[in-house]
Amino acid sequence: MHGKYFELIHEYHSAGFAFSVSINWNIPEITGKIDSNGYIVQYFRRKSEPANLFVGDIKYFEAWKIENGLMTDYDADRCDDCICVDTDLFGSINIILKKSLGTCGKYIVDTEVYWIPKTDSLYGIVDKWSIETVKQANGLKGDYSFEGLSEEYLVLKGLK
Repeated sequence: MHGKYFELIHEYHSAGFAFSVSINWNIPEITGKIDSNGYIVQYFRRKSEPANLFVGDIKYFEAWKIENGLMTDYDADRCDDCICVDTDLFGSINIILKKSLGTCGKYIVDTEVYWIPKTDSLYGIVDKWSIETVKQANGLKGDYSFEGLSEEYLVLKGLK
């Protein structure tokens, strides 16, 4: 998995259902400029087939703030985005999840990446999102809906 909009840092798929993918965004490719201001917004969807009782399906938006072409609050020791389902994340149900490794089923992960420039009216909507609304956004601003978002902002459909 690779693309001009991101750099693949790490990829892992177990024989069972666990997986992780870590990437860094290519900000100039996403924004079209080296000194851009705005938000990279990702619409994330995860669905299990068959339905998984331990890790439910989910949909949400998460946003990375870009100022002068750089990600704010950037941590050089961390990747920009990590998508994962891993047995080590679930504490007390860890034993049950480990028993399900090697069983049949799959997770379908679908993403869309949007660029919202600071000059656009949608910027104000994203800027008001809280870092506490979507736990899975891991400290990023996030929300479960985004009224007004359209294909005109779409940069990338799926991490390909």
